[in-house]
Amino acid sequence: MDKLEPGRAPIYEMLEQYRLKGNISYHVPGHKDGNAYSTGGGAGYLDEIMKYDVTEITGTDDLHHPEGVIQEAQELAADCFGAEESFLLVGGSTAGNLALILTVCPEPGMTLILQRNVHKSVIHGLMLSGVNAVFLEPQLDTDSGLAVAPAAEAVQAALAAYPEAAPCW
Repeated sequence: MDKLEPGRAPIYEMLEQYRLKGNISYHVPGHKDGNAYSTGGGAGYLDEIMKYDVTEITGTDDLHHPEGVIQEAQELAADCFGAEESFLLVGGSTAGNLALILTVCPEPGMTLILQRNVHKSVIHGLMLSGVNAVFLEPQLDTDSGLAVAPAAEAVQAALAAYPEAAPCW
């Protein structure tokens, strides 16, 4: 891309153009642009949102080798985050969590400080990498009762107690 245009949403823009063309879906995923979820009495949520669920077909770019809108989105994200590069996940949060752990902890036996209620893919990443975990208890949100981030004091204490812990930022 020659010049990045902040404020653009290249993937959304491409998907909206694809939807407006009214193409007939003969490709995966097999829900046929939401028609598989048709409520019969008008457009429901799934009928509409699935019109945006396409695969790597002509005009939609390729997550594994982006050259168009996905490349532009990655470049915009990198620019926004002040990073050299940014990549979109191709396997959801599991792939991202595994990549993070294997990147910041390239050697077995390293230490990571983590919130106790992590996604199970993080546990799998620890097992795959041979990394030692120090788990911190999350705080509970008083309004919702849901677990949120550990207290800042708990994080500071863990960083002091485990100075060898790999940074995840």
